[in-house]
Amino acid sequence: MSQEPGEERAATFYRPEYERLRWGGRTLHLFWFRDRDGRRTHQMILRTDPREPARAVRADLAQLSKAEFEVKYAAYRLPES
Repeated sequence: MSQEPGEERAATFYRPEYERLRWGGRTLHLFWFRDRDGRRTHQMILRTDPREPARAVRADLAQLSKAEFEVKYAAYRLPES
């Protein structure tokens, strides 16, 4: 995961948000990613302890370029409206 000079960092483009929702007797942990314009672009839904996935996402945001992040997290991309 080498960064090319001038390549935008994921951490400068995306901002993670966390939300916890009660769903009946269960708790869902939602991670949203907002772009620099404040639009929600990605969503991860976890049903278990979110701490380890949150650490991994923060590490990826710090280490990956925006393009690398988009490839790795493509499955969580929200449809554009």
